[in-house]
Amino acid sequence: MVKKIKPTIEKKSAVTNVKQGLDDIRDAVLGCKDDMIEIRTDMLKMMEEIDKIKMSVRVLATRLNRVDGMGK
Repeated sequence: MVKKIKPTIEKKSAVTNVKQGLDDIRDAVLGCKDDMIEIRTDMLKMMEEIDKIKMSVRVLATRLNRVDGMGK
């Protein structure tokens, strides 16, 4: 004789299920928002580094033009 196993299921009201679903959705959205904030800060750091590189290139170009002009 095979013994049947019946799973025990918590009976929750429909309101509890909906509330849990909404909580899960809110947590997922907030998690995405945190990821977006992290990506935004990384992008701002990269933009600052790019600006520093641009300024360095301008300084080097100016110095090169001065040196090049001296030889003429």
